[in-house]
Amino acid sequence: ASSIGLAVIVPSAAWAIALLSLSFGSLTFAAASVWSLPADVAPNPKYVGSIGGIQNFASNLAGICITYFVGQMLAQTGGFVVPLMVAGGFALLGAFSYLVIVPEIKTIRKKRIANPDVPMRIMIRLSFSMSANRAFSGKTTPIDQPLAGNGA
Repeated sequence: ASSIGLAVIVPSAAWAIALLSLSFGSLTFAAASVWSLPADVAPNPKYVGSIGGIQNFASNLAGICITYFVGQMLAQTGGFVVPLMVAGGFALLGAFSYLVIVPEIKTIRKKRIANPDVPMRIMIRLSFSMSANRAFSGKTTPIDQPLAGNGA
């Protein structure tokens, strides 16, 4: 995809078209791998759509920014040399990021709780058994007495 930057320095239009085609073909080829990443890193299937949506948002935001940038550069310089060189530079930066910055791509693991309802079930059972014991014994406990200073 970085061949897009070379399209501005070749001597003929045919070479420029060939390099632009190579760049577009490379980006299209890489898109399949990029769009499979959400399914690879999601902790379970219900998060794939959210991760894909975040990825899509970032891609569309970049598309908005580059469109504005190309328009500004075209208005200032009258040509596409700077925008194409910048696009090639970003393609190289992206490739560098995947090679060096991004660690091994693996599934995001969530911390597992054995059964999150177990503590609540235990508390309900304890509360019920304590209430039943107080009801049958007729004794009050500090739990039954009002808190000091609450106006009760």
